[in-house]
Amino acid sequence: MEFSVLVERVVDSPSVIKAIRDLLRCKKAGEELDRGPRIPAISDFLDTEIARLSAEKAPPSRPTTFEPLDRVFRSSIMDVYGESIQQSHGGDV
Repeated sequence: MEFSVLVERVVDSPSVIKAIRDLLRCKKAGEELDRGPRIPAISDFLDTEIARLSAEKAPPSRPTTFEPLDRVFRSSIMDVYGESIQQSHGGDV
């Protein structure tokens, strides 16, 4: 995705969009090739977004169990190898 399209989709503040465009223009023109001064509109936007995203609750964790997957695996093995596995393992599959 092109950066300008991403900015238009994510940023809803005209002043932040303008600040980003101005910064990109300076970077492309070689006026600012290293770190520059803090740009309040961009920094404030980033601080707000980081705080918002950090405050969103993570989905609740569920205990992980592999028993259903194990049953499917064992069933598939039995379908393919059948009785030969039961005989070699004493019927303990």
